[in-house]
Amino acid sequence: MNEFNLMRYWSILSTVLAAFSVEAQSVDARLVADEKKGEWTLFVIPDTQHYSQNRGNAPIAYMNTAFDWLLDTRDRLNIKFVQGLGDITECSSNASEWNRAS
Repeated sequence: MNEFNLMRYWSILSTVLAAFSVEAQSVDARLVADEKKGEWTLFVIPDTQHYSQNRGNAPIAYMNTAFDWLLDTRDRLNIKFVQGLGDITECSSNASEWNRAS
């Protein structure tokens, strides 16, 4: 991916995440899984490698906040499973990335 496409990708992603976070704050209180109806939640977390690098537009604090939110809402949403997709680290031999990711 060339530098222009990478910058465009991050710009679009940042805009989407910003919009989602504003909406999530107002919708969060209404998110409830009704266990009596058999409702439960499956979360999918895509590519975390940019967070584990802890640089640029994807600091590790964003990933920590997301995982804290999952822990805080697991009972209310009846979370049964969290699936990671894609790469966990950018460089599989980089111990500091693995430490941040864990």
